[in-house]
Amino acid sequence: MGVYGALFSAVSGLKAQAQNMGIIADNISNANTVGYKASVNKFETLVTTPATPTTYTPGGVLSRPFANVDAQGLLAASASRTDVGITGRGFLPVTNSVGTSGTLNTTVNNTFTRAGSFTVDKNGNLVNSAGFFLLGVPINQTTGKPTISNPAVQSLSLVNVGTLTGIAKGTTSLSIGANLPAVPTASTPLGLAGIIKGAAVTTTTDTLNTYTVYSSTGNAYTLSNVKYAAAVLAAGTRSVTVTANIAPVGASPALSGANPITLGTISVSASGGTATTGAGATFTDGSTWAPTIDASALRIASTAAAASYAASTVSVDPQDVTAVVYDSLGVANNLTLEFTRTAALNVWALKLKSMTVVGTSGSSTTTTLPAWINGTADTSTVTLAVQQANAKVTFNTNGTVAAGYPATIFGSVAAGLTLSDGANGFGGTTNPVNLSLGTAGTPSGLTQYSNKFAVSFINQNGLAFSFRTGVAFDVTGQVNAVFDNGTVIPLYKIPLVNFSNVDALQAETGNVYTETVESGSAVSNFAGLGGTGTITPASLEQSTVDLSNEFTNMIITQRSFSANARTITTADNELQEVVNLVR
Repeated sequence: MGVYGALFSAVSGLKAQAQNMGIIADNISNANTVGYKASVNKFETLVTTPATPTTYTPGGVLSRPFANVDAQGLLAASASRTDVGITGRGFLPVTNSVGTSGTLNTTVNNTFTRAGSFTVDKNGNLVNSAGFFLLGVPINQTTGKPTISNPAVQSLSLVNVGTLTGIAKGTTSLSIGANLPAVPTASTPLGLAGIIKGAAVTTTTDTLNTYTVYSSTGNAYTLSNVKYAAAVLAAGTRSVTVTANIAPVGASPALSGANPITLGTISVSASGGTATTGAGATFTDGSTWAPTIDASALRIASTAAAASYAASTVSVDPQDVTAVVYDSLGVANNLTLEFTRTAALNVWALKLKSMTVVGTSGSSTTTTLPAWINGTADTSTVTLAVQQANAKVTFNTNGTVAAGYPATIFGSVAAGLTLSDGANGFGGTTNPVNLSLGTAGTPSGLTQYSNKFAVSFINQNGLAFSFRTGVAFDVTGQVNAVFDNGTVIPLYKIPLVNFSNVDALQAETGNVYTETVESGSAVSNFAGLGGTGTITPASLEQSTVDLSNEFTNMIITQRSFSANARTITTADNELQEVVNLVR
């Protein structure tokens, strides 16, 4: 059996080395295959038990291929935002069970890969270079979270971005940072608001309120008994002369002229007033006070409703803040909020002054303005909405905004402000727009310091319409749609699938693997959870093939194959000599 044993042992060696050469060839051919895991050939001795201690019986060798699936490949940067690499354990869930229409078949063939080179196909699905489609968990667009927190592989959906071509988002939050002056400016602006009777000649006097104003030298004075005297200019128009009494506060110099003084003359119609500033007041120290008047909120009532009118109001030191906001159709609007000082110097009234379409400046609303924030819209030409407590902003003695300021726009109006372009109502309880004026007690939004009026920031979350320009992964495994205005919207989150024994997975054509009994069941977690690795966007895991090792093994295999072949030749010669013994 010695010669025959040597012959058979050499034959097994030839088979083992031939298989090893095949593995080396396969590795070399996949040196540039993304996510490829190099295989190795492990040799195992075959031992034949000898009949006696003084004899040796050759056995031979067996070879077993081993796929080192758990080996980590190097990550290389990629120029594609839809490429993704994995560091650590885990596989991307993919499938080839997609119908001709691009939808996921009912029976999903679960396969797993480390080849993250994806592109968007004609149906909007993410597919890799081997034709396998990516699976993931849809993101709830309201909560921004995956619809399944711990997804099973069988519950995953086809990642499709083709249905989202563009977006527009209405503004739902508006935050403002500005300084409202602690002391009115020398030439204190006045805002006049109210309803003037429709009669030919009418005199209306505000006897309930007094207002603090400041002269050019900073001296304080009270303004009282604001009187409106109206006369007919033309049909539907009145000429209104506005007068008031002015008196010094404390040690301020006295008025050098006679009371009342003329604040201005206004041409008023049902749509608002246009003012011409009057002479104002002069004081004994030579200082003056000549107000700038905003009479756009002063209107006249119809003749039929002449008996019904609202008391006029005077707002001191009005300051406007205009923010660009978007309605539900993505139309940009200039939203102007007006802050007006009340009789209490640290309290400002807040109202929505106007809302116009950007570019055209035309009104975007079908609701008559003005309207109070957190209050009911003033839609009548006869009545005027009263300044409500929740439509005022109060400041602390340290200049920071106090708690309790208005928190919504049109908070009590169900439909909000009706828009003329067919968009959803702006604000209100149906489509609330949250208003943030800062954190109470901190100078983080509105402030009232001894400086001029200035706006520091205006932030809102609305979006004009924009087209989708691409798709990109992020480090959490989210698939995001990217739009031309820079907006990023998460669409899916991709879990990583792990196994107890990844080296026992069955390799399939296309650089994918399937589950086996020896590998254990598939367990999916989002990246970084449950022992899974991390995801690196815009990168690809390279093949684990080391060409220097493969060529070294090739030389060793070649020599081993040749040596086994020489053993067969030698054994053949020995057998030939045995045959020749009978001659």
